Amino acid sequence: MGSAYSVPIHVEMNITEISPGDHIYTSRSLYDHHGIYIGEDLDLVIHFQNSVGDKLLGSSIHRFDQCPDCGHHSGRSGVVLISCLNCFLRDGKIYRYQYGYRTQYWRKILWELTRFPRLLKCCTSFTSDPPEIVIGRAKELLTDGFGDYNLVTNNCEDFALLCKTGNHIQGGQIRLLVLRSRCSSI
Repeated sequence: MGSAYSVPIHVEMNITEISPGDHIYTSRSLYDHHGIYIGEDLDLVIHFQNSVGDKLLGSSIHRFDQCPDCGHHSGRSGVVLISCLNCFLRDGKIYRYQYGYRTQYWRKILWELTRFPRLLKCCTSFTSDPPEIVIGRAKELLTDGFGDYNLVTNNCEDFALLCKTGNHIQGGQIRLLVLRSRCSSI
């Protein structure tokens, strides 16, 4: 939990530091890719991505119906995937999204954004549900789908936030873009 003197930090994690039900993300060239770590036999991750691929956004990952490294299949939706952690990371670093930062600290966080813009992309004031509920939601969305991918209104971060909280929340990557555009117009 955040305190009056702490600001969430974008810190690289080790695989031993993440737990089933964690919202994890990895940095890609122009964006962060988010998912829900479910663990199990092959360190599995359920995540949501554009069905036509992420190549336009500078990522080497592309849509696949079957994970090329571990053989896991996507759900029926075609864009909610289950894959091993290595496939999810694609040689990137692993980070854990932080939950429960109190709203009264957001002013400090926003001030810190002027120095460290990645902060907004790593936390929320919403609290997380228990891991078994988070994993249950992710598995349900793997089967039922998460709708059409939309970079602004329905993306991988929104998917992970919904799994963790049960609420459709706009992710930090988009909030950061909105804040930057507002600041540039002042």
